[in-house]
Parts: sequence; structure tokens; C-alpha cells
Amino acid sequence: MKKLPLGKTGVEVSAMCLGTAYMGTKIDRNKSFELMDIYYEAGGRFMDTANCYASWEKGASGGESEMVIGAWLAERGNRNEMFIATKVGFPYKGVKGGLKAVQIADECDKSLKRLGVESIDLYFAHRDEPKIPLEESLEAFNMLAKSGKVKYFGLSNYGTERLKEAKRIINDLGLTDFCCVENHYTYLKSKNKTDSATQRFFPHMEAIDDEQLTYAKTNHLTLTAYHVMLWGAYVGADISWWGKYASAANEARIEAIKKVAKELEATPNQVVWAWLLASDPPVLPITGPSNPAHLNENLEATDIVLNREQMEFLDRA
Repeated sequence: MKKLPLGKTGVEVSAMCLGTAYMGTKIDRNKSFELMDIYYEAGGRFMDTANCYASWEKGASGGESEMVIGAWLAERGNRNEMFIATKVGFPYKGVKGGLKAVQIADECDKSLKRLGVESIDLYFAHRDEPKIPLEESLEAFNMLAKSGKVKYFGLSNYGTERLKEAKRIINDLGLTDFCCVENHYTYLKSKNKTDSATQRFFPHMEAIDDEQLTYAKTNHLTLTAYHVMLWGAYVGADISWWGKYASAANEARIEAIKKVAKELEATPNQVVWAWLLASDPPVLPITGPSNPAHLNENLEATDIVLNREQMEFLDRA
């Protein structure tokens, strides 16, 4: 699998990240191991999790995803080959959410233990916390980086203005810089920044927009994207419940995706993945499949090359 630079770190990561939110809960241990094995055999080395995954599932407490990844790393003996990202910020059973310095430090230690690793490759602030001074959170991440418990850190669900504010504080205080931003992104265009449906289901979700794309390119930040497939929107699923994507314009975009897919003898989903990777700057997608067939389909998209005419056609649609 091809690789992309991780910000200005000098490190390269796999061009498609394996999302593991439901591994260890809705996806049992055996199936989780199978999916991670398939990803590994395809050359994938970048996996994304969080301390709270998947606490919202019935019978779950949080931490299950990290634990099943840790078990897989130990059994396969491939820790040094894998690049593991995890996150802190959301609450889960027995743990209050937030980004106070003590919370960041405590949750880092818990994640290290569950993953069975000595250092977290990429540690994210999982959501913006406006009530907590950015200085406090950023200094906590800086301390973890200095201690060696964390190699690099990123920000997830942060808007561009808050990224700019964080960058100013980091420069003023001489702190460890963030290298990656993980937000929602897909080919379909939302009608507005937020709406009642989005806030109801994902109250802390932040989406990549044109301003953030420009900011990331200018500042050499890696962008990673979640919820790329919109729960089957590109293959006929009804997403009218999510009001921000229901529009005639997006119906035209879906038809454009289907047209290019036909030209390439690919699936619509594969064209969406390829479009993200071919964007300027490229947006590194996170795939979170529940079965091998979907994972293999998505992994094949990393080999698809969209020519200039196809990219211009998709961008104009």
C-alpha cells in the first residue's frame, strides 16, 4: 500500500487507515483479528482507535477496541511495524470526558496499558473543549511527547479557527506541534455547516471544509477523514434522515461518482476513496468495515488512479 507523509514529522503512514471503533464489541475478537490480518497482508500499517471505543454499544464499557488491538499486536509480534493512533476526550464508563491536563495524562497511561505498548504513535485530542484553556491541554500533550509516552499528537473535531489558535499558542510557548487533524469529510457537500440532525447524532463532529483544506496545505498538516461513506450513501442507502446531505446537488454528485466508477470498472465507494486521496492536499481516509468483503473493496481503492479529466468532472459536479 502506498504511503503519505504525516505532517512535517518525516514519517510516512499508510494511505488508508483502518478504523477499529467496533472491534472488540460489535465485531468480536476473532473477526477483529481477521480484519486486522487482511489489512496487514495488504500492506496497511496505520490503525485508528480511541479510549472510549465502543462504550455506546450494549454491554460495553469503553477500551475494548484498544484491548483487542493490543492482543493482536502481542499475538502477531508486529508492534514495531504498526503505527497506532488513539484518542482522549470523550467520556466512557467510569471516566469523565474532558481535556484537563490530569485527564490527558491519566488516560494516556490507561491506553498504553490496554494497547500493551510503551509509546503511542499518534495521540489525538478527540474533541474540542472550549471551556478548558487550550494552553493547559497543549502543554499536557507536550509533556507526554517529552516523556516519550507519545511520539506525535493531533487534533480531532476542531474547526479551523481553533487550529489557528492552537498553532499560535504552540509557537508562543515553544510546545510540541500537532501534525494531523482528523475530522469528518466525504465527497458529498453539506448544505450548511451544522444542522439539527447532525447535532443530535454527532454533537461534537467537525467537518473539513475548503478553508481547512487550504490551512492544512499551507501548514503541511495531514488530514484524516472519518464517516467517508455516509453509511452507504454512494450505493443507494437512504440518508434523508441526515438533512445536511439531502439535496438535488448531491444527487447529481452521486450520479457523477457512478459514471466515473463505470469508466474505471470500479465501485462507487472505491471512486470516493480514490477522490479523497487524489485531492490537493490529499485527505487520508479511515475505513471501518465490519466484514472482509467491504475491507478488500476499500483497500483496492488505494490502487485506483483518477486522471485529471475525471477529477475535474467530479469536482465540478
